[in-house]
Amino acid sequence: MDSLMDKLEKLREKDIYYYVKARIDRLCARGASYGLLKLPNVVSVVILDTVETEYGSGTEVIKSRRERKRNIRKRQDIKVFPFDTCEDEKLGKQILAPIGGDRGIIRTGFYRTVVANKQARYWAPPIDLIRVFPEGDMKLGPAPPERPFERPIFVLEPRGRHETAEIVGYEAIINREVEFWTKINISCPLVEDDILTILHGSEDVPLGPTKRGHITILTYDKGNRKDYLEWYEQKGQYLIHTPEPISERQDILSAPTEPVQEK
Repeated sequence: MDSLMDKLEKLREKDIYYYVKARIDRLCARGASYGLLKLPNVVSVVILDTVETEYGSGTEVIKSRRERKRNIRKRQDIKVFPFDTCEDEKLGKQILAPIGGDRGIIRTGFYRTVVANKQARYWAPPIDLIRVFPEGDMKLGPAPPERPFERPIFVLEPRGRHETAEIVGYEAIINREVEFWTKINISCPLVEDDILTILHGSEDVPLGPTKRGHITILTYDKGNRKDYLEWYEQKGQYLIHTPEPISERQDILSAPTEPVQEK
């Protein structure tokens, strides 16, 4: 008679795995609300601003809207949030982004797809039975020191509780290929056509924290647990960045500070 652990192992073997190779058409960096430890860069850019023209007492009171406002050019300092990077012994400096995992851009794209299809009531709960591997920040290729990223994407975001907004920039990358696996639990009620529909919809929904990223599926093959483990041993484990403990990092949170001299 099989033990309970043997029965559990048989259920694990029935889980469905899909190998996916995709091209990241565009992806923006994460912002401060996603727990970044790096300070944003500050760049000075020229923007267009609208100002009102002040009229003297001798000017007619009634003026058109176009006459009372004009556009001017001025420089403004804007925060630009950078990508996380890491130093690889063989590959050099690498860009990091959350592809797999529960909060990665792929799983987030699945949820946004079912919401856009107005199927969130029935399809959103089963997505919790879908996992995207490998989990963690994935290396997306080298970051050249001359110009590591494409032109930043600037977004108008609300600031504080008041009805004000500020321009914030996010570094962006384009045309980066990535590989990952999706694991469908055997108890998931979604059939294969449903999974394919969700994956196809994730190509068109906006991805990333700024909702301005997109991916294109290049390869989609069905596999099993053994195929994934072999891929992970040969390639997958080298695509994931393992961060150092915070106590050993030399960043803005752990950098030594100068002692305060008493007068």
